[in-house]
Amino acid sequence: MIQPKMIPRTMTPPKPFDLEGSWETVDLDWDFMHVRTLFGSIQNWPDLYKNMLVHLKPGCGYMEQVEIDWAPQCDDDSLPTDSALSQWASKLLDAMDQYGRPMRVNPEETRQQLAVAGFVDISETVIRACYNPWPEDATEKEAARWFNMGLSSGLTALSCAPM
Repeated sequence: MIQPKMIPRTMTPPKPFDLEGSWETVDLDWDFMHVRTLFGSIQNWPDLYKNMLVHLKPGCGYMEQVEIDWAPQCDDDSLPTDSALSQWASKLLDAMDQYGRPMRVNPEETRQQLAVAGFVDISETVIRACYNPWPEDATEKEAARWFNMGLSSGLTALSCAPM
């Protein structure tokens, strides 16, 4: 589990456990749960969402999920479907589907699974992540540099994930 060096005194990080296993040993009444880039790791999202809700503080517990849509898109639809990047993403997403741990971002399906689990006040924020630092906005340009570095350094690992 990755934890920052400076943890507030009022926070006790949870003991590591298998998200898809039993939650019997997990403390109840969490204020906040954050999951990130787990698409491709979880086989049964409805069960995970149910477990999360049971362990959040009733009435005030908060869950946040951050995922990356690996299917490349362009604002002007100029990315050819036969580009190397499009082909790579398509093959990766298909392979993960076959493996039973999909990586596809499907907001409607996620929203429905959260609602069925009992979550309320469900909202979604989409943030554009550019592959290259071409944006003129300084913040987007910096984010694109970091995303490019992360993708470039993790491309082999992502590509081997379905194996």
